Amino acid sequence: MSRIFSIVLTFVLASAPVYVSRADDHRHTADERAAARTDSEPIAPDRVRIDVNGLVCSFCAHGIERSLSKLEALDTTQFGGDGVLVEIDDHRVTLAVKPGARLPLEEVRRRIEKAGYEPVRFHLPAGMDPAAPGDADAAP
Repeated sequence: MSRIFSIVLTFVLASAPVYVSRADDHRHTADERAAARTDSEPIAPDRVRIDVNGLVCSFCAHGIERSLSKLEALDTTQFGGDGVLVEIDDHRVTLAVKPGARLPLEEVRRRIEKAGYEPVRFHLPAGMDPAAPGDADAAP
């Protein structure tokens, strides 16, 4: 029985995506990471950045990415095909939003909390019209 458990555990761990620091990011190009980084510049009009407490490991990242990638407003041509970029080192999630789409911030907050984490701050681009109330650089 323990041999079967070991085999199943090995398969599960081997099939889960691996999240590493930005320097060794496994699936995002340097251009994608640079587009998500907006510490000193205005946020791109099609991006939403969220600071998340508790985002510390690859399993955290995988859970949040899986949950958020189901949002219909995401541009799935960005960030590896799901519109979600998770940066463990910065405790940050960046979402690529379809042009003209309204991102439901309350739904985003709910999904992050349901995954077991705390969305601390939403950084919105100037002029974004979210589907939920909230100002730029404000928590929902």
